[in-house]
Order: sequence, then C-alpha cells, then structure tokens
Amino acid sequence: MATAVAAQLIELQDLDTRLDRLALARRNAPEHGHLDAARSDAQQAAQRRAERQARFGTIDEQIAANEKESEQLGVTRDRLQAQLRTVFATREAEALMHEIDTINARRGELDDAELAALEEQEQLMSELDADESTEPQRVEAVGAAKAALDEVLADFDSQIAAAQEDRKSRVAAVSAATVARYERLRSKLGGVAVARLNGRQCTGCHLDLSPGELDLVRHAASDELVECPQCSRLLVR
Repeated sequence: MATAVAAQLIELQDLDTRLDRLALARRNAPEHGHLDAARSDAQQAAQRRAERQARFGTIDEQIAANEKESEQLGVTRDRLQAQLRTVFATREAEALMHEIDTINARRGELDDAELAALEEQEQLMSELDADESTEPQRVEAVGAAKAALDEVLADFDSQIAAAQEDRKSRVAAVSAATVARYERLRSKLGGVAVARLNGRQCTGCHLDLSPGELDLVRHAASDELVECPQCSRLLVR
C-alpha cells in the first residue's frame, strides 16, 4: 500500500508526465507544418518573381546591346556601300560586297535574337501577371495557417499553465529534500522518477524483480522510499 508521500510523488509524476506530453504535442502540432508549407509556398513564389524580374532586366540589356551593335553595323554598311559605288576593280568590289553580306547576315541574327528576346519577355510578363493575381491567395493562406497555429498553441499554453499551477501546490506538499531527490531522478532517468510496482514488475523499466528483490521492497518500512533495483526509480508499492 502506498504511503502518503509515495502517493503524492506518483501523482506528481503523473502530472509531470502529462506536462511532458503536452510540451511534446505543442512542439509537434501539425499546424506548425501547415504554416511552414504556406510560408514556403509564398517564399518560392517571391523567389520565382525575383528571378523573372531579373531575367526581364537582363533581356532588356541584351536588346539594348544588340540594337547598339546593329546600329553600328548599319553605319559601317552604309560606308561600305558608298565606297562600293566608287570602286571599279572587280576583286575590290567583290571584297566589299562580301563584307556587306556579312554585315547583313549579322544584323539578321541580331533581329532574330531581338524577336526571340521580346517573345521571352512577353512570356515572363504573363507569368509575372499570373503570380501577382495569385499572391493574395498565398498571403491569405499564410494568415490562416498562422491563426490556426496560434489558436492551437493558445489551447496548449492554457492546459500547461493550469497543470503548472497544480504542480506548484503538489510540490509544496512534499518536503524539499524529497522533491530534490525526485527532480534528480527525473533528470537522470528521462523524466520518469517514480514508477508503480505491478506484481513483480516495475512499470518504469518493465523488468521483473527477483524474489529476493521483491521481498526486500515489500518488507521495507512503510515510510521508506525504495528504489527499483533495476532502474533506480522510486517504487510505489
């Protein structure tokens, strides 16, 4: 039969176990994952938007550079065409015409590149517009997920606060030395300092006591806090 102190300790242990479980459930609440997912989606969308805007700017620079090159090539072609009109030697004329053809080919490449760049910019603008149109949904999703998490955490905090208040009164009813011993064992034994003796088995380590160990435990003084010979937890018998 449990002594008064043993009964108080087992009640304290049950309460601490409940507090540990509440803390674990609070940390592992699925709402944390829902909020992380919503925030991740928003961050990925922001990153895509930044990348598209940066690409749009790069294309602008490419177009400007191509137009400058094309303009310079046009000036060179005009000069060569003017020079061609003054040339009578066949070989020199052919050389000039070859240069002009090369310039025309290059300008054609630049025109094609500009057309492709403009088409890519049009696609980017379409994607940016789509991102902007769905941005309110992402903001709403983050807000809803945060509100849901806050509600769940507030409920856990309320339960934890009530249990902690209950714990204060239970600790006050036990001697400081006994509480200190209990806390040392809790720290050493993974949070479980007190276990019940169920038949021959310690419910803390789930090992059976030998007949001799069981006899010593059962014949200990009624006011003595005995430890499990296997795991050192305080045994309530």
